[in-house]
Amino acid sequence: NTLVAVEAITPGMLIELHNDGTYGLCWGVHDSADQPAAKAVALDQIELNKLVSDAYSAGDLVKAGYFLSGERFWGLIPPGQNITQGDLLQSNGDGKLKAFSAGPGGFVACSSPGSVTVDTRIWVEVL
Repeated sequence: NTLVAVEAITPGMLIELHNDGTYGLCWGVHDSADQPAAKAVALDQIELNKLVSDAYSAGDLVKAGYFLSGERFWGLIPPGQNITQGDLLQSNGDGKLKAFSAGPGGFVACSSPGSVTVDTRIWVEVL
């Protein structure tokens, strides 16, 4: 990949292309809550001995994955959500996923973290 992060991005976040004055075409978090999200996700850099919790900084090359219907990834759920396996999910507008409320869903929870009090990783399937 030849595109850098325009901001801090944690693996598992939904990402989208941005056009920035400093970096040009680059990756940023999906920043439109309840709006359709491309199925692009920031991946961990295992080849660099980095953990899934090691965030990219602005200017870092981002390893991105595009997921198809039926594929799964480790997504991030923010505090304040109550998620059960099988729940529809959608973009929270900060790269994370939240319980479906209105508009396009696009994702389904594959595990049940229950009441989330801190950023929590769960298996997410793309619809």
